[in-house]
Amino acid sequence: MDNEDYSINSINLKKIASDSQFCSITRMTAAQLLKTPYLTLKDFFEGLSNNDITVLLFMADEVERNNDYLKDLLVLAEMLARAEGADPMNLQDSTNNLNYLCGFIVAESLYRKGLVQIFRENMSFGDDAADKIVVKPVDGMDYSRFM
Repeated sequence: MDNEDYSINSINLKKIASDSQFCSITRMTAAQLLKTPYLTLKDFFEGLSNNDITVLLFMADEVERNNDYLKDLLVLAEMLARAEGADPMNLQDSTNNLNYLCGFIVAESLYRKGLVQIFRENMSFGDDAADKIVVKPVDGMDYSRFM
């Protein structure tokens, strides 16, 4: 694998879609973006199965201990950021996008377990979404049992 194909400044969707070193979610997202380059985070998360969310949640939890997961999630975050129109050009933007993606994965997992409300239409890597509500507690939920 040539690292230049996966650098921050040059994402090669065709190579990612066919590279078995990436997880199937990353490869399928790259293949989807080859056909339709615009994809919102709302559409991305709505298209994932519960199993996909479980896999991404595991990867996000292990990202500090596993460079393969880091590579997958970083490339996935970059592809999704570009698919919604952003064009991150530096390491800080990429780090922020990775952190946002991991947070969105956790939020989606909690939503699918019935623990929170989610507003996918507010999910975005853009600065304009920073003050929008993405997750809210479920009214009447007793969260004390989780503490």
